[in-house]
Amino acid sequence: MSNDIQVTKANTIIEARYKLTLMEQKLILIMASMIQPEDIDFRFYKVSIKDMAKFLSMGSVKRGDIYHDIRRVIDGLNSGKKLSIPTEKGILDIYWVASAEYNFEEGTVEFEFSQKLKPYLLQLKKAFTTYKLKNVIQLKSSYSIRVYELLKQYERLGKRKIEIEKLKEILGVGKKYKLYGDLKRKVLEVAREELPKKSDIAFDYREIKTGRKVSAIEFFNIRLNIPTDPETGQITFDFPVIATEPSKGRKRPAEVQILPLTDVLISRGVSEKQAFDLLEEFGSKKTSWSGQEYSLIEFQIEHYDWLKKNGVGENRPKKPTWLIRAIQEDWRPSDNFKTKAQAEASERKKAKFEVQKKVAQAKQREEEDKNTYEIWVGQSLEERWQEFSTFKQFENLGKKDRIRPTQEQMMEIRVNYFEKPETPEEYQLRKFGKIKFSLPKAEVGN
Repeated sequence: MSNDIQVTKANTIIEARYKLTLMEQKLILIMASMIQPEDIDFRFYKVSIKDMAKFLSMGSVKRGDIYHDIRRVIDGLNSGKKLSIPTEKGILDIYWVASAEYNFEEGTVEFEFSQKLKPYLLQLKKAFTTYKLKNVIQLKSSYSIRVYELLKQYERLGKRKIEIEKLKEILGVGKKYKLYGDLKRKVLEVAREELPKKSDIAFDYREIKTGRKVSAIEFFNIRLNIPTDPETGQITFDFPVIATEPSKGRKRPAEVQILPLTDVLISRGVSEKQAFDLLEEFGSKKTSWSGQEYSLIEFQIEHYDWLKKNGVGENRPKKPTWLIRAIQEDWRPSDNFKTKAQAEASERKKAKFEVQKKVAQAKQREEEDKNTYEIWVGQSLEERWQEFSTFKQFENLGKKDRIRPTQEQMMEIRVNYFEKPETPEEYQLRKFGKIKFSLPKAEVGN
């Protein structure tokens, strides 16, 4: 990599809504700079963890610290920090990194972009912006990098107007900087001061007001600039990058975990050094349980959590050393232990059974109702009256007054019934609460 290495992005992605930390922003820029104009697909890029940490000015020199810092940056890109791009039909939400594979023996990390980003980073023919990586890599504010890209698009025109709310949306600071004064102080003024010192553009801006409120910003005098910072331009991209083509038979790296295992171990009382030592020694090891293969560390974390909740007396872990030894010695759980995957599968099976049971019961009730109706259809009027008279006798039972019809009332009901018999529609409404079955042909039109 040289000082002339470039970053090329579709303007759509530059104006998309996202918010990243400075380190996350720089990592994305480094990854984007590795894409070549002739590339028709994303590659896997492998770089030295140590070299990348130095390049990003992380300051860490201990191996464990470097892994921790780099993983935090990469995991941060997939921890709810999605990129939202407007499309013709709606909105596309993408997480930046599709996968990251850490090789503890080599001390490297191999990563790739999400495939959904291909239209915005590969083979761009129109509506894109290109700039040299060295012009943004030394910026100290993530907002300055975003402002740089927004203005670089309009460098030839020399000016650009952006509504305040639109700018906040693009930068993802709507909740953070609700007041314009905060946006001006933390974003606009920082970028105006920093870009001339460390990048190849400078700018001025003026406030556009609607009434007394600032509603838009007009960036003007966007101009080519020779950095005043003596360190700018002396960047050396001296770490090697290995780019490999994703072949058909190649197994893709495991997806980046939103919550790194280091943090999971630390949250359970394991020290940071112990966590990295465990990951370095056992990170790639597997274990078997109930005929399934699991990551050894993840399996023992689940074992530990399960015992903390369900263990009794001495069986319940009291110190994080239990978890460390369980990983080192691959302890076997009791027979009633279930992993989360097994528990979820069991719940799905149970839920499926319940659904099938309810469907079968509903089908049985439907058959019984149909049979009841068909019997009624085949009965004589006298037979139908026997069922109806029973219904009438017990119609009010269970109500507060529990009134039964008198014999005289029942005689009157009988006369009315035979003069105007109950229709199939009326029978179904009385019996089932709705019309469920088609009417017999002989009854149609009556």
